[in-house]
Amino acid sequence: MTIEDLVGTFSVSGSNQDESNEITYKGDDHKIYKGVAVYRCITKDVLDGFWSEKHGNPLYLGSEHCLRMETTERLN
Repeated sequence: MTIEDLVGTFSVSGSNQDESNEITYKGDDHKIYKGVAVYRCITKDVLDGFWSEKHGNPLYLGSEHCLRMETTERLN
């Protein structure tokens, strides 16, 4: 598999550290927190991953699952 095999549109689902379905969320201090995701390529159409905040508790990781969406558009 190459990087070019992963180009496309994916549907992403997952949860953050408090197990809600929002991937970018507000903390108790009302600040928006973002993280970095790491993916494992199951196939070129299925990715499985986790994410964590830069300043977050490493004991609480978010999860993400990606599934390629079918498209009829072509890249130039």
